[in-house]
Amino acid sequence: MRDKRDRQKKRFIDALTTQGTVYHAARAAGVSRWTAYRWRQEDPEFDSRWDEALENAVDVVENSLY
Repeated sequence: MRDKRDRQKKRFIDALTTQGTVYHAARAAGVSRWTAYRWRQEDPEFDSRWDEALENAVDVVENSLY
């Protein structure tokens, strides 16, 4: 089960980086938004990766505006 969760977390972070929304990232990972938020509270590494993914998503949007 741990491997499945790790894969879901990776898919979530990848989708959050490209999509920029928790809703779309959760759908891509096959989990609810509430599960993603729980993971964020329980897993400091996941929390850090989440923040980084959002920063990267914002950078992509900003670059496309320029």
